Amino acid sequence: MKKIFISFGSMVATLIIAGSLFTSTVHAQTAPHPVVTTAAVPTIVSQNITPGGVGTSTYRYTVSFKVNVTAVNGPIKLGLPVYGDYAAFSTSTRSVILFMNLATSTTLKYFNPSVSYTMPIGASSSSAYDFIIPQNVTVTIPVTYTFTIVGPGANNFGLSLVGINYIVPPFAGYSPSQLGVITGICTVNAICGTPANPIVPPLMSLSPNSVVSGGTSVMSFVIPSDALRAPLTIVCPPGLTATVVNPTYDLCSGKPFYIPANNSQYTVKFTNSTPLAITINPSVTITYTDHAGESRTASALITVVPISKQISSSVFNIGFKNVAANTIDAAAGFLSALRGMIFGN
Repeated sequence: MKKIFISFGSMVATLIIAGSLFTSTVHAQTAPHPVVTTAAVPTIVSQNITPGGVGTSTYRYTVSFKVNVTAVNGPIKLGLPVYGDYAAFSTSTRSVILFMNLATSTTLKYFNPSVSYTMPIGASSSSAYDFIIPQNVTVTIPVTYTFTIVGPGANNFGLSLVGINYIVPPFAGYSPSQLGVITGICTVNAICGTPANPIVPPLMSLSPNSVVSGGTSVMSFVIPSDALRAPLTIVCPPGLTATVVNPTYDLCSGKPFYIPANNSQYTVKFTNSTPLAITINPSVTITYTDHAGESRTASALITVVPISKQISSSVFNIGFKNVAANTIDAAAGFLSALRGMIFGN
């Protein structure tokens, strides 16, 4: 019977190990967003459409961009030109910047920009106003801008592509769209460099990702310095508590815990009063002070297992001894009765 007890203890240990093998570890990730790169050298050509004097001639400029757009971390929706300033490629400074003699210019007479592009191969749509690029799919979009300049004289003009408007799931509306920064795509006579302040996503890590009830896990965050708000949220099911140790904060209160900018690290104590393991998905979503309409999310899975309840060996042995003693006594009584029936005593 001792072997039976050892086998039972081994079985419990095996179940705990097997449970830990299925604990998921998910690295920090950002929300769905586009990555835009050039597929061809941008071109710009001009045509004199109303000949006249030096200050009255009107020139029409046609700019051709050909870009690759990749949907990262999920599908994205792009609006067609009908959506105006919230089209994927708009005529506002959200998308393009006009340069005159390598200096930005927004007040030129009769600028009147327009843009045209259509749904590319590889995208899908349920309407005539937008299209969806699936996750990890790259599409190529020819984009054409036209604008007019009255009396250009000897000045040189160029156009820089600086932003793409997009919508993330669940695609509930068309505006306001998020704005993705585009770098390095412009014509001659325009400046296209890396912006001084690119968008930096937050990062989150949890160690360990599987903790026992009453145990602790260290939650580490890297929040960009230009973060406006960085609330940490956890949805706690019944039976689970999660408390930041210092400063003390109840993460299950339903109120977000705001993370300061730059590197942060917190120890969180978890308690699971249920008999089953609980997996939760804490996440931190930040908005920026200098990127209007932008947000990024980081998250990671963590599993909290209940306190293992094992039968005490002393209790088990005592119980076994009592059962054995009772069984022996019963057997002795039966043999005594059988002897009396046979021999009459």
